[in-house]
Amino acid sequence: MTEALSEIVVAAGARRSEVLRIDHRAGERHAQVLRIRLEPSANLELQELHQGSGRCDMRLEVDLEIGSGARMRHAAVVDDAGEGRFEIHRQVRLAGDAELDYTRVGSGAASDREFLRTRIEGARARFRHNALMMMDAGRRAELDLEIAHHARNAESDSLCRCVLGPGGNGRFAGKILIVPEGQGADARLRNDNLLLDESAQMETRPELEVYADEVQCAHGAATGALDEAALFYLRTRGMSPDQARAMLVRAFASRITAAIDFPEAAEMADGMLKRDLNVAAPLELAA
Repeated sequence: MTEALSEIVVAAGARRSEVLRIDHRAGERHAQVLRIRLEPSANLELQELHQGSGRCDMRLEVDLEIGSGARMRHAAVVDDAGEGRFEIHRQVRLAGDAELDYTRVGSGAASDREFLRTRIEGARARFRHNALMMMDAGRRAELDLEIAHHARNAESDSLCRCVLGPGGNGRFAGKILIVPEGQGADARLRNDNLLLDESAQMETRPELEVYADEVQCAHGAATGALDEAALFYLRTRGMSPDQARAMLVRAFASRITAAIDFPEAAEMADGMLKRDLNVAAPLELAA
């Protein structure tokens, strides 16, 4: 097993842009630790790009601390040939007036698991999170998420969308925790899942745990198939079944991919989506 430790520190008031490329080769096991620290009023734009091929095992631990008034935009894209096993643990802490905008796209793997723990420690901090998971036969993806509000007037907004083709398997466990010190919280948690075949399986469990009175909170989940009325409408406009299905799936997924504001990460995510659409929306499923 290979082990590596990386550290990114952005000085107070400084601006920085980083591209982190992680290649996972067949037959290798990786264990890596990434520590990121933004000092007060710092700014960081980070692209985290994973590519795997063949049977590989990867475990990544990310420890992220965002100082007072600091801003971070982070896009992570995990692309795998389908045989890899990925496990990512992220610990996030936000100080007062800090902001984090984090988008993650994964194509699924033999096992693709992400554990995300966000602790909002400072007043008026903001956390925005978007995730897209795409799975077909033999692929499984999981997201285990907790957002904890420990300070006043903080905001969090999380949306996870999953596209499951034939034989795809997914799991979402999301929780918002608001302690008594989290008065004035504005928190949103949502999981939407699109099943493209009866053999796809999705488990979803959104939760709220609130110990404060002055809060605005919402959570929910929805799982279903493509809208037959929309498919019929597109086919009456001359589209083939494949084209109609692909358009609707892309529209569903683009709610997340459109949030990636980095050209390289966006191109990688779009390529994954196009490739997976060719597998996940075959002609016979739309007939």
